[in-house]
This record gives sequence, structure tokens and C-alpha cells, in this order.
Amino acid sequence: MSDKIKFPLLKARHVAERIVRALAPACERIEIAGSIRRQKSEVGDIEILYIPKMVSIRSDLFNEDPLQVPAVDAILEKLLLDGSLAKRKTIKGTENWGPSNKYAVAVRSGIPVDFFCTDEKCWWNMLVCRTGSAETNQRIAAAAKAQGKQWHPCGPGFSQKFPGHIEYYPMTSERGVFTFAGLPYLEPAQR
Repeated sequence: MSDKIKFPLLKARHVAERIVRALAPACERIEIAGSIRRQKSEVGDIEILYIPKMVSIRSDLFNEDPLQVPAVDAILEKLLLDGSLAKRKTIKGTENWGPSNKYAVAVRSGIPVDFFCTDEKCWWNMLVCRTGSAETNQRIAAAAKAQGKQWHPCGPGFSQKFPGHIEYYPMTSERGVFTFAGLPYLEPAQR
């Protein structure tokens, strides 16, 4: 039994939806994942998966080539500055605020918020992985392994080694992840 603090689903969903509304204009795609998407009555955190829109900025006056940066980063910084979000320390006491994963807390509610950045080719695997549950992810990985394949939950799909080369199988839907692993599709609330 976990001693992790749990929050009511409705409260967590309300906080998550507010964050998504703030970030959506800067995203190509954005989805609430995790136990909120699985509709658990209590959740330990909010997980938000997104594909950012990219914007050009000039790093200095002499830079001829503008940098491409995720537009969502400016909104996240604003939410940090206005006190809506705060960076959250990991168990090891360090901050995880990188280009792919950002760990925060919604200050007023105290609910941990995990942001996961991905791209279009990895969207479906990441959506399955970040929705969970851990047991579902383990079943997908084990089913793939039993077929001599490997699931790459943060990558574009599955792979299989052959003599002299590796075949990659990109996924184009959430259902496809389950089907490719040879498992029946489960709606998020069933996972």
C-alpha cells in the first residue's frame, strides 16, 4: 500500500483542465493522461502529454539563424512566475525540468503535475504509456517480448532484431499498440 497522498478525481481533473486550457494554444496536441484518463476515483498526480508548437526566437543580436523553441515553455515559465506552478523536487532532491519531462506542483491544490513532451511519431506509444496503468504497460511489454519484439513506450513503436538488421514498427493509433502486441484493446477506464 502506497503512502502517497491521493486527490479526488474531480478536483484533479479541474486543475488539469485549467492547465491544459492555458497550454493548448502553444501545443499541436495535448491530452490529460494517467489515472485521470483512467477515471480512478483518487489520483496521485496529474500527467499531461503534449506536442509543442515550435516558434523562432533570436538568441542575440548577432545570431543570423533563429532558434526553434517550444512555444509551451514560455507559458510554463509564466505559470511558474505567477505562482500557479512550482518546480517539484524528485525523491533524490533534484529538479527535473528538461526538454522532455518537467515535474511541477499545482501550488494552490498541492497536486503534483508531470509534463511529458513528445512528437507526432511517438504520440500513440507515449499516450498508452503515460495513461498506464503500470500493469497494462508491463503486459504490453511482456506480450511483445514473447513475440521476439521490443516495445519502446517513449519511442515510435516496436522493434524486432533480425540477423544483420532491426525492423521498426511505428504505431499510428492507440488501439494499434495493443493490437500489435497481440492484446485486446482496453479503453482507458479498463486499464
